[in-house]
Amino acid sequence: MLRLAVIVAAVVVICVIFHAAGKRLSRTPVIKLSGKKTVQITMGTDYDDDGATATLGDKNITGRIIKTDNLNTDKVGTYQITYTVKRFKQSYSVTRTVKVIDKEKPVLTLKGSASQTVTLGEKYEDPGYTATDDSDGDVTAKVKVSGYVDPYLAGDYRLKYQVSDRSGNTATAVRRIKVKGPAKKDGKSIIYLTFDDGPSTKVTPKILNTLKKYNVKATFFVINYDKETLPILKQEVSDGHTVAVHSYTHDYAKIYQSVSAFMEDNHKLRDKLTKDTGIKPTLMRFPGGSSNTISRRYHKGIMKKLVEEVTEDGYNYLDWNVDSTDASGNNVPVSKIVSSVTGELEKGRSNVVLCHDTNAKETTAKALPKIINYGLKHGYTFAACSDDMYMAHQNVLN
Repeated sequence: MLRLAVIVAAVVVICVIFHAAGKRLSRTPVIKLSGKKTVQITMGTDYDDDGATATLGDKNITGRIIKTDNLNTDKVGTYQITYTVKRFKQSYSVTRTVKVIDKEKPVLTLKGSASQTVTLGEKYEDPGYTATDDSDGDVTAKVKVSGYVDPYLAGDYRLKYQVSDRSGNTATAVRRIKVKGPAKKDGKSIIYLTFDDGPSTKVTPKILNTLKKYNVKATFFVINYDKETLPILKQEVSDGHTVAVHSYTHDYAKIYQSVSAFMEDNHKLRDKLTKDTGIKPTLMRFPGGSSNTISRRYHKGIMKKLVEEVTEDGYNYLDWNVDSTDASGNNVPVSKIVSSVTGELEKGRSNVVLCHDTNAKETTAKALPKIINYGLKHGYTFAACSDDMYMAHQNVLN
């Protein structure tokens, strides 16, 4: 009996020992981060890691932590720091996320002076700019320029330059340009005959015949046309005249209700011209001119927006500085048209003459030979409008 009790006691002791040993063996390390699980630092700064602690039961095993990371504080990105403790063949880990961010905006430098003055009529060329970023390197190509300079209209203009890096940091710069008069006269006494609102079936062919007779080139600011007037339009091109955009609809209420409405109308005609004639016009004229105030009925301030918009779209817009007055009514007397034009011509400048070639302008066609003869007799030359001419611009009033 005593022997049995001894055996039972021994078995119990052995079980207790094995149970305790098994419990110790089954314990896993507990790793805790010191500090935050996600840390954000600025690129280029030193990172002081808070580390981690590790325990096994009530035993501190922090010294057994193996730390690994792919951290690069000189490059924007998200990185991981891993703290690992190995026990037998198992690895136990916790991870800290370190986000390296860029808070520095690019350095945007204007070439030349930030304040410039140009003479009325002189082409303005932007001296340029450079932009570099501590993270992205050379970002000059990403610079966006807004605003415009009208070298043909005296006033103060402002160009804004803006560039952003991949982190969204934005740098801006401003250049102010003053266009001041009076305009320099180039000594060239040129007459640019321009005709709006065609082509028409009756008047435009008569005008083309007169121009061919005198070997004079002119400019036609056209509106939408159909199959009947397309051959007349093609003759304008084949005869060496300049064909430019006026308006697809010439409906003030539609085109001047918004910038997008105007540009849609403009592009519709431009694209049609390109498809039918192969040309891509770079000259355009606003219905009513850039100084028109009727547009205020539909959108206050739209002309100031549009002169900038069409310039950024690649156009040169052209008003006039000589008015034939043929828009004042139908069949305006020939004598009045002739005297209106010849009375406003000036030597030593570009004279941009406003005429119209709708079918209601028969007297304009009749006045044309007299105008041409006057110009030739008084030492003027005639030319079609082009991108390198002096652009007659009026004061924008809306």
